Amino acid sequence: MTNPHDAPRQVLRDALTARCVLQSNPVTLLVELADKAGVSIHSIAKASIGNPVNTIDHLRLCAALEVDPLGGMGPAHYGLHKGFPTPSSFDFAFFAMGLIMRQRLNRHDNYKACKAIGIKAGTLERLKMGHAQPIGPVLRACGYIGVHPFGYCAVVKAVPVSRETNPHEVRGISIYGTITARIPDW
Repeated sequence: MTNPHDAPRQVLRDALTARCVLQSNPVTLLVELADKAGVSIHSIAKASIGNPVNTIDHLRLCAALEVDPLGGMGPAHYGLHKGFPTPSSFDFAFFAMGLIMRQRLNRHDNYKACKAIGIKAGTLERLKMGHAQPIGPVLRACGYIGVHPFGYCAVVKAVPVSRETNPHEVRGISIYGTITARIPDW
């Protein structure tokens, strides 16, 4: 019997195995994939044998392999025709705010929230404090909140902004569209 907490690792391992089987030189493929995803060779080697990797490396590898970390749906399911964008980092503080807000909107105490998410009380507290956690509890909490994990990823690609039009504005592209941020005048 398999452990349900190993499901994210299994999805990533199966996707990596399927890609390597089709190649004549799988080592070259893994090196190219690590470069495309922006992860170390060590992380991709761990993921290819089913060992856990940190949250951001897991999300980067899923984006590079075009595998949805929540359940195997492809990018076309979300209306993305060029694949998932590669996330640069996962914002655990923003994720913690979303988790606290969802818990309060549902009027769940910690016990009910833990039961609904499927995690232990200590893990819930660490998530609510914004501490980095393994991918399994993060994905389960994303399901509870109702937001895809790529929704908590930082800006993926900077878009050049003309300094003549507005010198205090920065734009970036995320999975859900263009984000504009104001830079304070110091």
